[in-house]
Amino acid sequence: MKVKITYIDVCIGSYLLWGILNMLFISHLPFNNILVWKWSVIAGIYMAMRVFSRKNWILWGVVLFGIVQAFCAIGQQIGYIASNHNLFDVTGFMGNPGQLGGFQAFALVVVFMLLKKNTNYQLRICVIPAALLIGYSLWLADSRAGWLAFMVGFFILYWSNIVRVLRQHKWLYILAVILMIGLPIQLFNYRSDSVMARLLIWRVSADMVADNPIAGLGVGQFNQHYILYQADYFKQNPDSDFLMVADNAAYPYNEILHVLIEQGVIGLIALGALIVVGCLMATDKTLLAPFVAMLVFSCFSYPSYKLGLLALFPISLGVIGSKKSLEMHGRWAYIGTIGLWGVTSFAIITGWNLSHEARRSSRQLMQSYDKRSAEFVTEQFDRLYVDARFNTMYLLAMMKYPHEMADETRFCHIIPTCENWCDIGDYYAEQGAFHQAEEYYRIAALMIPTRLTPNYRLWKLYLQQGRGDEAGKIALHILNQPLKVENTFTIRVKNEVRKKLGDF
Repeated sequence: MKVKITYIDVCIGSYLLWGILNMLFISHLPFNNILVWKWSVIAGIYMAMRVFSRKNWILWGVVLFGIVQAFCAIGQQIGYIASNHNLFDVTGFMGNPGQLGGFQAFALVVVFMLLKKNTNYQLRICVIPAALLIGYSLWLADSRAGWLAFMVGFFILYWSNIVRVLRQHKWLYILAVILMIGLPIQLFNYRSDSVMARLLIWRVSADMVADNPIAGLGVGQFNQHYILYQADYFKQNPDSDFLMVADNAAYPYNEILHVLIEQGVIGLIALGALIVVGCLMATDKTLLAPFVAMLVFSCFSYPSYKLGLLALFPISLGVIGSKKSLEMHGRWAYIGTIGLWGVTSFAIITGWNLSHEARRSSRQLMQSYDKRSAEFVTEQFDRLYVDARFNTMYLLAMMKYPHEMADETRFCHIIPTCENWCDIGDYYAEQGAFHQAEEYYRIAALMIPTRLTPNYRLWKLYLQQGRGDEAGKIALHILNQPLKVENTFTIRVKNEVRKKLGDF
C-alpha cells in the first residue's frame, strides 16, 4: 500500500500532538473528554477531505448550506422562523449573528471562487442568485468580522484584476488609500462599545500570556481563568476607561491570542507553521481565498468554540492540497493508516456518547432530582467541566440540590462568572461560612464593576452579621455605583438600601 503524506499533514499532526501533550501535562485534563471529541472530529474531517477526490463537491455543499441558511435567516427576519438567540432576531442555524456572519462570509468567498474558476455560462447564471442570497444573509447578520473576512477573501481572488485596474486608472490609488484608512475607523465607530469590550478582553488576555508565555495555561483553560484576571485588572485599575464595557467573557475574540493563552509560544509556532506551509504549498493559490477569509474572521471572533465554524478550517486545508508530498510504502503504512482512522473513530464515538449522556442527565436534573443522573454527572465532571454549558448546568444542579450534590472540592473547577460566584457565595452564606461567602461576593463585584447583584448580596451579608459600619460603606457604594443598565431590580435595590440607611 502507498500512502502520501503532505507537509500540511505533518504540520497538522504536529499541532494536534502538542495539543494532546499540553492537555495531559499542562491542563492536567483526563484524556477522554469533550475537547478530545471536538478535535477528533476536526481531524476526521480533514482525513476525509484528504482521501475524497471530488473536492469541488464539498465546496458546492458549503454553498448549498449557505443558501439554506440564507433562507432560514430571511425567514427569521420576517418572523416565520424562530431565532436561536433571545437577543437577536436573525441567527440562521447558528447560535448568534456573529457565527452566521462567519459561515456566510466563507460561503460567499467560495461562491466567487467557483465563479472565477468556472467558465461555463449556464453555471455562472445559476451561481449568481446564490451569491445574492448569501450576501443578503451576510448583511442581515450585521457582522463586522464577517464582512471584513469576505472583503479580504474577495481581494485575494481578484487581486490581479484589482492591480490591473489601479495601474490603468492611477487616480484610484487615492480611493484605495482612503478606504484603507477610513474602513478601520468606520468599523471602530460602528458599535464602538463592542470594540471597547474586545479591547478590554485583549488587554486582560495580555496579562494571561505574560504569566504563562511558553506553554500557556493549558488547552481549555481560558474560561477557567479569564474573568479572575479581569477582576484583578479592575482591582488595580478601578477608574479604567473599560469600566462600562466589562462583562463576562466566554471567548477571547481572537483565535491567535486564544492559542497563545492556552498553548503558549510553542502552540503559536506550530499553528503559524501550519498556516505558512498551507499558503506556500497550495496547489492552486485561488483555493487559499476561503482559508484566508476564515483566518481573518478568527482574528475578531471565536470559531474554535463553534464546531460548525471550526470545521471550515480542515475543509479549507483539505481542498488546498499540497504541491509536494512524501510517500510511504508497505505494511507499516497500511497499519499506520488503519490505526489512525481507528483511534480517531473511537475518540469521536466515545466522546459523542459521553457528551450526549451528559446533556441528557443535566436536562433531567433541571426538571427533578434523579439519583442515576446525579451520579453520572458527578462521576464524569472531571472529563466535562471545560464545556461551558455542562459546567453551568452542573453548578445549577448543585445549587438546586445542595444536600445531594454539593461538593466544595468541585467549586475550583466551576467556570468563574459574576453569576456563578454569587451563587457559590449564596451557598456558603446558607452554610454559615460567612468568610468564604464574603470572598466570593467581593471577587464577583470586581469581575464586573457595573453589576449591582454582588454588592447587594455583600450588603445583606454584612447586615446579617451585624457589621453596621461595613454595611454602611457598601450601601454608599451601591447608591453611587455606575451601572450599565438601570432596571426595576436596580431601582428596587437602591430604594431598599436608601431606606435602610435612613433607619440608622
